[in-house]
Amino acid sequence: PTGPFAPYRRGFHVAFRAVRMGALGMGLFAAGYSVGQQEVINDVSAFEAKATRQVLASTNAEIFLPMKVSKNPKDKARELRCESYYYAIGPKWDLSVVRLSEENELWKTGTQAHRVFQRIRSAALTYSKNQVRALAQAKKEAGAAWTDGNEDELKQWHSTASNLKMEWRIIGVDVEEPNAFVVGILPRRIFITKSLSRVFTANDEQMALVLAHELSHWMLRHTQDRAASEAIVKGFLMIVLSLMDPSGGELALLLEYFLPTIANWYNLSVSRTCEEEADSLGLELCASSGYNPKIAIGLFDNMAKFSGEPGGNIGFMTSITSTHPLSKDRLEAARKVLPSMMQVFKEAGYRDETEEGSTGGKKGWLSFFS
Repeated sequence: PTGPFAPYRRGFHVAFRAVRMGALGMGLFAAGYSVGQQEVINDVSAFEAKATRQVLASTNAEIFLPMKVSKNPKDKARELRCESYYYAIGPKWDLSVVRLSEENELWKTGTQAHRVFQRIRSAALTYSKNQVRALAQAKKEAGAAWTDGNEDELKQWHSTASNLKMEWRIIGVDVEEPNAFVVGILPRRIFITKSLSRVFTANDEQMALVLAHELSHWMLRHTQDRAASEAIVKGFLMIVLSLMDPSGGELALLLEYFLPTIANWYNLSVSRTCEEEADSLGLELCASSGYNPKIAIGLFDNMAKFSGEPGGNIGFMTSITSTHPLSKDRLEAARKVLPSMMQVFKEAGYRDETEEGSTGGKKGWLSFFS
């Protein structure tokens, strides 16, 4: 079109397309969110069972070991008259208990995590209560300056403390790759793979750091915030790509090709920041629960060796295309904060006995015999 209004007409069409695609994206998101909320409200237990099946299906595991934190799995093994057990997944997701006459790797890793998590959760609850108290005091002092954002943060920590008092589960998964993770839509569950102890966690301190790290992701709302961030980026990307004219020349083609990559790099950057925050809080939870940080940070060295980072000869592109910071960088960051973490460890009433070959101990009547 020609004429004095031609530039404005084109601008109007571009703006209209942007608004239309934005409204479409928001509508789809709202519809999906509403359906998901309704499914949870109708039957929470059924939703959690369905979500757990989906997580297990994504790992391709055929056996798993669910353990309630409030119950000792060894008690159930005695009831079943066996040394250990696991659940086998049938072709139609029917479950059967398999009894064993010895402890297999999945059982050993799972029961170690179950034992260690008790103290980590207790430390996390204390930390959350302290956050609530600090924010409540800040609210009193702030008066009219208290914002809706501050109130949301206070409510989130209230919710975190409440959830930490509820039943949690450690779910061992029969997968060779060493890993541990939490899922945003499935609260109060930590998934671990059977090889975690063999490859990454040589002792309880290192297992504690793994569990504290994953619990920190949940406490800091990383899984929920990451999902929201990715949804926003994808929505923005959809709008931008819809506005591009394929006949707009080489620049349009280049943008269309590289925009998804740039968006992915942004998401990876957010992910690495979340990992660093979870490392920091996780190490503090380890220290306050009596797991020696000096020993715990050996986890990162184990991870570096497993991923092939000897000498730190990892390229720049590997660094920016990873969801996690490099293990050697995480170890270096942990060493920088180690003095303050050791202070937390000692203030919690524990002694650093690494020089005597001990993993530390609580001060008390046992100290009279040392």
